[in-house]
Amino acid sequence: TSGFRFQFAEPLKFFLFSVLMLSPVNCWAIFQVLKRRQKVEVISSPVEYLHFGEKKAEGRRQKAEGKEEGCKLEGSDQCLAGNDISTNEEIFTTTNQNQFLPVSVSPRPPVSVYQTVALWVFAISTITLTAISLVYTALYYWNILAYLLLFPLLPTLFIKNQQGAGNASPLRRKSLLLTGQIYGLLFAALLVVNYSILPLASLGSKDADPESRMLFGWKDVAAAVRQEAAQLGNEPLLITTDYRSASALAYQLQNPHVIAIADRIDQFDFWYNEGDFSSKDALILADDWHPITPELLSRFQQTSAPITVPVTRFGVWIKDYYVVLGVIAKGRGQE
Repeated sequence: TSGFRFQFAEPLKFFLFSVLMLSPVNCWAIFQVLKRRQKVEVISSPVEYLHFGEKKAEGRRQKAEGKEEGCKLEGSDQCLAGNDISTNEEIFTTTNQNQFLPVSVSPRPPVSVYQTVALWVFAISTITLTAISLVYTALYYWNILAYLLLFPLLPTLFIKNQQGAGNASPLRRKSLLLTGQIYGLLFAALLVVNYSILPLASLGSKDADPESRMLFGWKDVAAAVRQEAAQLGNEPLLITTDYRSASALAYQLQNPHVIAIADRIDQFDFWYNEGDFSSKDALILADDWHPITPELLSRFQQTSAPITVPVTRFGVWIKDYYVVLGVIAKGRGQE
């Protein structure tokens, strides 16, 4: 079937993988940054500034009086002394009739330009990719631009204001911060294993995570291609069925003339010389994820049986590659 269809499950997968890879702690911190609202007190005159200070001081006094009543019941002089200090934390001094200088009133600064840009980049990138995921598969790492600018804002959620902190620890929410660090280190280790030692999906499935599987086995594949090319006695045309495998094979063979021919249009469609198909035999590399297309097979008068190149690690099967010889190639004009 063909036609335009919405994939309503894809946005959910996109968000779940994003949370999984970022870590729930980082996602929580990003959410806190997004919902934070800077409350800036706007003071337009000396009298209004004085009223602002009086309200702040009155609130402190009421809080201190409540603590004092509790201390009287317990008979603690030390507690009362502490209340006297807290009551006098905010003191306003007058220099003349029209000026009032607060000692400790410090309204929050306005939102910075950096934070504004970071939030807008996050919103635009995330919304755009969510919309794309409705009609096409969107991978979580495509949205990395949204997170980069937000990361410098996250430490403020875990660092205390050091004014008057003394020798106290500069961190808050220590357990949450530690959990996030452990989570990050764990997934960093899993990613290293998955992409350099063994694709973890191969332990429980035969076809899951084909992209990770494609990173393995290229020494064996290159050896098989070299062996078949040597038997032909001339330099064959090297073809793969996907741009990923073409790039990997070209790198492993140190041969920039490997091309990819697939249903999906890619840059390789503009790089190869159509005339080579009428003058050279070809070695075609395919796999189960991207099999040889009928259109590619139709370019040759004869093709050999596929030679299977299995890829394994530590006795675990990862995938199979197939090498096929295309004999006596013919151009499209001769079909």
